[in-house]
Amino acid sequence: FLGLSKNAFIAAAPVGRFSTSPRTWTPPRARGDVSTATQVWKKPSDIWVEPTLPQDLVEEAAKEGFRLRPKYSYMKIGYVISDKNKKTRVAHVEYFLFNAKYGAYYKRSRKFHYHDEYETSKLGDVVLIAPSRKVSQMKHYRLIEVVKKHTAPVRV
Repeated sequence: FLGLSKNAFIAAAPVGRFSTSPRTWTPPRARGDVSTATQVWKKPSDIWVEPTLPQDLVEEAAKEGFRLRPKYSYMKIGYVISDKNKKTRVAHVEYFLFNAKYGAYYKRSRKFHYHDEYETSKLGDVVLIAPSRKVSQMKHYRLIEVVKKHTAPVRV
């Protein structure tokens, strides 16, 4: 390539903050060359599959008087504090943190926007939400279940 040896390219490798260490620098490829790395790499699937439970376990749990549901990582339980937008709800989630210096727990809270496809949750309900792919700029959680319906009258 250009009449230079392989060692000339290694010596001409970028140094300092533009270096590509720990990878070794390679000379540029000719136009039209296909790297083996691009052939191996595949785009991850964007299809999300709902986790399911074996039917025999569900039936056994129903006989004992409780209901099984799939375990989602990073699930959160909160109160619905806004249902003004279509298919979007806002949940108020409270959690506790531990202060090592004083050896005490203290309460913190945060609002999460979540996707409610069928608009089953209403203002005041207790809901279970889990992370999902980003649906919009603010929504990256989705409704799993309405744990408890709100029965008290809502003040207007």
